[in-house]
Amino acid sequence: MDKQQKIIISVLCVVLALLLAFTLIILIHGPFTYFEPPLADENAQTGIPQLTEGTLGSITGGPGFRFLLAKEPMYENGKVALYFTSPETNTVWMVAELCDANGNTIGKSGLLRPGEYVESITVYEDATVGEAITVRILSYEPDTYYSMGSVNVDLPLRK
Repeated sequence: MDKQQKIIISVLCVVLALLLAFTLIILIHGPFTYFEPPLADENAQTGIPQLTEGTLGSITGGPGFRFLLAKEPMYENGKVALYFTSPETNTVWMVAELCDANGNTIGKSGLLRPGEYVESITVYEDATVGEAITVRILSYEPDTYYSMGSVNVDLPLRK
């Protein structure tokens, strides 16, 4: 074997070793994804909204995971009056996503901590709002943002 063949074989071995190392990293750590934690909702208020009795429905999503929503939210001026509420007894942080009939996200709250609520969620400008929406509630472990589960709730929409 001459000197040029040795160099080619050496370069190929280095490239193969790098590919093998990269493959092992992907297999061990999974694909590289970036999670951006949700920001706190700038319109969040403390407490529970004071509404007519029977306006809000309570839903339990699991241990430490309960929330309140308007039973028949109103869509007006590009906003859905949902009264999304995280009771003080919760041990999770939550986000509400509004979805259309095709499952597309058409609006989203910021992060709510226990004891907070947001009156309404703004619908994205280019979204079409039908007669009903699905509210997807995502829950996170505080500080780590590990998923603590999600719940979908189908609601009629008043206009």
